[in-house]
Amino acid sequence: MGWLFPNVILAQVQTLTLQPERLSIRPNGYYIAQVVDERAVTSNIGKIWSRPQPITAVLQGGTAKAIETFLNRTFNPTKTDTLVPIIVVIKELRISETLTPANRVNGEIKLGLNFETYREGKRTALTGASAASTYTR
Repeated sequence: MGWLFPNVILAQVQTLTLQPERLSIRPNGYYIAQVVDERAVTSNIGKIWSRPQPITAVLQGGTAKAIETFLNRTFNPTKTDTLVPIIVVIKELRISETLTPANRVNGEIKLGLNFETYREGKRTALTGASAASTYTR
């Protein structure tokens, strides 16, 4: 009698940590109360190239929690009692890297956010923003 072993390929994962660094911009009349991840795939933020293959990139603690913690440490004021709470909704956050024939890495980062607040106990849309950037390393 033989043993059955499922064919499992363990994907490599690179955990990224957002380093707290005080931002030069200051909120005026608001604070980030919550970060919500509404992407279709929330388990990672994409693929980064690490020889000999691309690996899955994740933010430490999960995307929404990592960004919320970062903003609480670097952006939010300490007193928020009289400020408007803002909810940051992640619609898109994707890193994609490819290896070039010259052994360089081309990358693209895409970010799409919506901003909401609470009105009468319900989330209410305020505005949205998106950005993309390419790089070579």
